[in-house]
Amino acid sequence: MNHLILTQPPDGKLHIAWNEFLAHASFPTHYVTPGFFTDPFIRGGERFAVLAMDGEKINAVLTAVDTGDAVVSGFAVRPQTAFRQNIDTGEAARTLLDGVKEKGGSDLTHIEFYSFIEYQNKIIII
Repeated sequence: MNHLILTQPPDGKLHIAWNEFLAHASFPTHYVTPGFFTDPFIRGGERFAVLAMDGEKINAVLTAVDTGDAVVSGFAVRPQTAFRQNIDTGEAARTLLDGVKEKGGSDLTHIEFYSFIEYQNKIIII
């Protein structure tokens, strides 16, 4: 799996792939859609998304705001991550984190993100 960092809405094939991902993701919210880039309520820094890619297929998405020294992705009550059903979520999470670290660069001192995952038939927040 490789990561792709976006700082603007996708177009063409990537937009189609993102929408296809949403149809097969666990717990997708508005904040993990391409609409994240145009939401008027997102403030506080540069918007970006990290896509965990398996070829042209998206397996996970994280959206966030880069403030220069910190990356913030959602709240405990509103995660901004989603994972395709039936994938290796550990590998996908590592791929997303690699993208966040690359985007944050050498000035990055703080990463904050939340996710809903299913574990033993229960929903937990990490």
